[in-house]
Amino acid sequence: MAKEKKPAAPKADEFDKLLSSVATKFGENSLFNGANAAHQDYRIQFDAPRLTWAYGGSFKLNAIHRFNGKESGGKTTLCTYIAGQCQKRKFEAEGNYNNAHVVIIDNERTFDVIRAQDLGLILEDPETGKPLVHVLRNLYVEDQCAAWEQIVVSGRICCTIFDSDAAAINKTEFDSEIGRANFGAGAKAVGTVIKRMNYYVDTYKTPLLWISQERAAIEMMAHLPSLTGGYAINFYPSSRFRVTPKDQITRSGEIIGITMKIKNYKNKTGIPFRECLLDVYFRDGEDFKSGIDGEGQYIDMLVELGEITQHGAWYYYHEGKEDMQRFQGMAGTRTWFKEHPDEFAKAKKVVNDLMTQHSALDKDTLETDEMEDVKQDEVAAAEKRQENTSILAEQALQEETEPEE
Repeated sequence: MAKEKKPAAPKADEFDKLLSSVATKFGENSLFNGANAAHQDYRIQFDAPRLTWAYGGSFKLNAIHRFNGKESGGKTTLCTYIAGQCQKRKFEAEGNYNNAHVVIIDNERTFDVIRAQDLGLILEDPETGKPLVHVLRNLYVEDQCAAWEQIVVSGRICCTIFDSDAAAINKTEFDSEIGRANFGAGAKAVGTVIKRMNYYVDTYKTPLLWISQERAAIEMMAHLPSLTGGYAINFYPSSRFRVTPKDQITRSGEIIGITMKIKNYKNKTGIPFRECLLDVYFRDGEDFKSGIDGEGQYIDMLVELGEITQHGAWYYYHEGKEDMQRFQGMAGTRTWFKEHPDEFAKAKKVVNDLMTQHSALDKDTLETDEMEDVKQDEVAAAEKRQENTSILAEQALQEETEPEE
């Protein structure tokens, strides 16, 4: 039996025509040249170098980033800071704030103007006075998504914050009776919303900062935290961070800030499984600023890299060289760098250039192992289950031995 002849492969020029016809029929954004795919990534670095380092060296703009953690952990604080950094980088690139608008989908109804300004969010254009921050408080999450889509197609949104999926309500839940179970209704609505938003995030190069809460698992014996919003949200973000409060910062017995722990559990755009500590101040001080103080982080990292040497309370910049400078304490170092912005720009470049490398910044104290954390959680859950089993057994034994009245 004769073998069937395979159709001849298209020639090079014919194949190019096929590719162009696909782009013509389905749109120019439907097909990319794989060799230039890296150029489709739009990235920035923060003024807080430790956060940049935790992201693997840079923050991808055309992506979804998820932040989860317990209440009062600093999730909204961190997202607000990132949104302000997106505005700042947009101004540096274009010289104006025309395309530096921020949308906040405020399901929790907790947006605070003063706190947002302390974290670096620019509320109004300094030149025109027009608002740059737009807060959506639609009742239904479906309406929020529709309103956001109408705004984002303008191409002028540099960042969006979704705060949060735990507080989002859909039409099915709102129209049902109070207390009536609607299993999966919220997760289905939120999953559909993030699917739609994912397309606009990539097309218009605007990051989506998605905030999720942690809740106790439904199973009585598990005692492991679960995330709100359903499982669909796990797959769409390019990065996922867990934000938890680490410690309180006090001066003279007064709490002036907190230390947040930022742990990277997923990162498809950089080096994964990094973590860092960020100090967040509630007000200005002698050696710190309100919000997330990036200048202090740069100085600390320069000390770690050996660019600045520390002897007691004294800091030495370029020690042993003709242009050596000496400062007393962090406040003196900060003051000198403020008076010499060119020198500070050079010092920042030293740190930023090392962000994407496995360098001296990769300290053993900062390296994390997600699997080890999972094992610890499993051991804790097993111990709790054993404890509950023992309690139930004792209760059953007592009921059997108690005399009937």
